[in-house]
Amino acid sequence: MKRTETKPIFIAGLQLGGLNRVLIQSMSSIKTSKIEQVITQINELTDLG
Repeated sequence: MKRTETKPIFIAGLQLGGLNRVLIQSMSSIKTSKIEQVITQINELTDLG
């Protein structure tokens, strides 16, 4: 995939844009009291990159 050249900026101490890695934030869609299911979901997200 070809990346579009952009100007890097800082947001909350994180550098976004430019040649920096893409940052993705996620939220669990499972109640956090269901620990094993949450861990499974975290591992699935990790595997997706």
